[in-house]
Amino acid sequence: MTPLGMVVAGLLLVVNDFRFNGLDLIPDLIGWGIVLGGLAKLAGRSPWFTAAAVAASFGVVLGIPLLLVEAGRGLVAAESLVIGVLVFGTCTGISAVVDRSDVQRTANLLRWIGLAVTLTALLSSALGRSIMVTADGAQVAAAVVVLLALAFFAWFLVFLWSNRKDPALGALDARTQPEPVG
Repeated sequence: MTPLGMVVAGLLLVVNDFRFNGLDLIPDLIGWGIVLGGLAKLAGRSPWFTAAAVAASFGVVLGIPLLLVEAGRGLVAAESLVIGVLVFGTCTGISAVVDRSDVQRTANLLRWIGLAVTLTALLSSALGRSIMVTADGAQVAAAVVVLLALAFFAWFLVFLWSNRKDPALGALDARTQPEPVG
């Protein structure tokens, strides 16, 4: 699997909880470990990938208490910060190593929108706002913010996935792939 493919797969495991009778079947720290592995493969290409890998290592650490307890406001805020640093570092790294202007433009846009999303999430957490929509619709604005954050995150994952085969991002091209055996 390519480094960016590993990042996407790991992040999908982090954001999706597979629960059975309250037990998380695939803990977040496994997803963070896969993300860290993908970013570690890119670390030599740009210091920004190293910064993103450091953020992923904090994600692994945050995954440990999540094995035992449900995520409280503090853990949610910490994970939001980790994801924000990861998005910013990964997009800046991609922009630094890929020579295509369309990819650089999208990476630049994603990193700044990601920063705004992260700051909004941290502010919301600090203010203690619930993300649940009440029956009377009093917190619809918070729900809209959450939906926009999810849409942004989906865009980020699609961007990574669509660029996973770029040789500048650690993917093997046809000239360097090993010959199939047998």
